[in-house]
Amino acid sequence: MVQGDSVHQHWTIEDLIDDWTLLPTEQALLAGSQEANRLGLAVMLKAFQYEGRFPARTRDVPQAAVEFVSRQVGVEVTQFERYDWRGRSSSTHRALIREFCGYRAFAEADVPPLVDWMCEHALPREERQDLLKLKALALDHLRDSRIEPPTHAQLERHLASAERTFETKLCGLVFSRLDPARVQALDDLLRATVADEDEPEADRTSLIHSLRTDSRRPGLESVEQQIAKLGRLRAVGLPRGLFEGVPIGVQRR
Repeated sequence: MVQGDSVHQHWTIEDLIDDWTLLPTEQALLAGSQEANRLGLAVMLKAFQYEGRFPARTRDVPQAAVEFVSRQVGVEVTQFERYDWRGRSSSTHRALIREFCGYRAFAEADVPPLVDWMCEHALPREERQDLLKLKALALDHLRDSRIEPPTHAQLERHLASAERTFETKLCGLVFSRLDPARVQALDDLLRATVADEDEPEADRTSLIHSLRTDSRRPGLESVEQQIAKLGRLRAVGLPRGLFEGVPIGVQRR
């Protein structure tokens, strides 16, 4: 459930019955709770079952769902506005729901396994590192693992860590396949080259920059320049299998 936005704006009665109906065992969980707390607990339970995470505030839950649940628990829908999302009762409710659903809260010890999973199963599949898509994959994984996810900000930090770890390992793998001569050749491509040491800093460019620059002027001179660029690249002598095991989508980034 995206904080600050009610997901699934158009709920049909079939949707509500499928996803927001309280079962007898769930109704029993509400015993002893009164009015706003009773409705809040019921809504939190069904929202958690639907999304795998808790809503953080009233507007995070679709109004149609709140009304549907309120009729089942016999509490006026207006009572939901009185639910204290930061109080002791809501904290108790979250713990109760986790236990009922067989979940546990995300802990610091869960960070390395999450990063490892992202590096092995998510990041290699993504041609572009789309944060929203990566976040959805991480949330699905945590839900399958019966772990309540961390806050959005915390999850984004962990995803950034996973991306850095993935790229570092990938670069290390590729670098390990290069002999010293190839490393030196690549360094020469990256090093700034200047025809005249008196040239201004802005005019200093590296060979790799010139190789990546497209010529916009058609003609024999342009063709010869492109051939020369290919010759420089081939002169590096990159070994076969340099990118073996690196997914095509990752190579295209």
